[in-house]
Amino acid sequence: MLTQVKLSNISYNTDDFLIHQLDELKNSGKICYWAYINHQPEESEKKKHKHLILFPDTRLQTHDLDKHFIEEDKTSDKPLKCMLWTKTSSINDWYLYALHDASYMKLKYGEDVKIHYRNEDFISSDEDITNDLIYNAYHLNTFWKSTKWQKFVNDGLSAADIVKRGYIAPSEMVAFHHFIQVIGLSM
Repeated sequence: MLTQVKLSNISYNTDDFLIHQLDELKNSGKICYWAYINHQPEESEKKKHKHLILFPDTRLQTHDLDKHFIEEDKTSDKPLKCMLWTKTSSINDWYLYALHDASYMKLKYGEDVKIHYRNEDFISSDEDITNDLIYNAYHLNTFWKSTKWQKFVNDGLSAADIVKRGYIAPSEMVAFHHFIQVIGLSM
């Protein structure tokens, strides 16, 4: 598959090897940005892994990327490597999933994962871009509206206060009305 879209993967490489290979791709002009986060295995997973994303700066052949990330493992006869490359259309979803954000995982997947991560856990080629992408993931994603409303209610605001203070756009009024009915909040 020849592609120029953002790509994500699961990597089992060591940090040093992965960073070296990613920086090599960036320095050669093949990618312009990369980020990953180390994950401990959840109950259904077998081993530690990394959630990796890269932004190509040119068209890439994923078969060549596969070869670029093969790392010798002195403890096994199998090398460490990345899995299958996936086109990533929503960077916001990638970040929130990689963080195991509790609200996002419940709303999007109906899952309660045990291990959650922090924004500081991301390792990337550019901290400023990473911070911008994380900000966008929380502020431009539709899931954020329901968690925002829930936070206001938990903070003790009435439904009328939430509306009067301008936190609900006119286009959100019907959904907000249903939200407050379900949770039993009065106007």
